[in-house]
Amino acid sequence: MSLSASSDCGMPARAAARPVSVARTFAAGWFEIALAVVVLATMCFLVLSVAPQMAEPDDGAYQASIVAMTEGHFLTLSVPEAKALARKLDDFPPLLSTQWVELTDGRYISEKDPGYPFLAMPFYGLGLIR
Repeated sequence: MSLSASSDCGMPARAAARPVSVARTFAAGWFEIALAVVVLATMCFLVLSVAPQMAEPDDGAYQASIVAMTEGHFLTLSVPEAKALARKLDDFPPLLSTQWVELTDGRYISEKDPGYPFLAMPFYGLGLIR
């Protein structure tokens, strides 16, 4: 056996790799990041440029819960508080008849899960409800 035959240890010879420019790879990475940022900014602009619309009674019930919690009325409302809230939301008297239930003590409670209003309340307070 010759020395040259034993030096490759039976491994096939490597194919010659094309040299890749590090600067070119770096620039391509920044281009992809910039493209993603532009697409995200465009989508955010499009979503936020459309006025919010109340599509279902649930939306009004959640909005009433969020506003009530922001004003310090957590979970239940007395009849005068519910009427004041309904007037504030221009929803009087439907607020009291839909999505809100009268309890035995005469207070009202929303039929909706209170978890979402608790999470949304800080954003409503900051004016970032969407």
